[in-house]
Amino acid sequence: MVKVVNSSFGKRLRRLRKNAGLSQYELAGQIGFRSEKSIRRLEGGVYLPTVETRVRLATVFGITVDDLMGGDVLTGTAEVVRRLKPYVIAHIATIGRKTQELQDQILSLRLRPVWDSHNRHQIEVLQNELEGNVRYIAKVWGDLKELGGG
Repeated sequence: MVKVVNSSFGKRLRRLRKNAGLSQYELAGQIGFRSEKSIRRLEGGVYLPTVETRVRLATVFGITVDDLMGGDVLTGTAEVVRRLKPYVIAHIATIGRKTQELQDQILSLRLRPVWDSHNRHQIEVLQNELEGNVRYIAKVWGDLKELGGG
């Protein structure tokens, strides 16, 4: 966080959090902070968030970073992509591991000696989740490449 006095950002963040029905503690957890203390500081206008935190906050609230910052974004898209790329790649790797686990579960169900409708239903659910993961990875990776970070 960058230490500044920016009460307009803090007020905007507080309004967004309350409109989303989140406590400071809940918001802190959703963006990867250990406690609500950092949220209090951001809302108090003592600090501005880092680029990574801006993106995480904007994602939670379903808005752009520009809207989050009230039109005064201090860094461009290229900087955001450069700094977020390691996090995006780690996230894709996590989804990839989950996808592999789903494939293993599907194989395990198919190898069972007794087949019933419950097994078929479980396989369908797992396959749908697996396909969703694959589409998600492709989209995130495509978005990253489109922004110049791929």
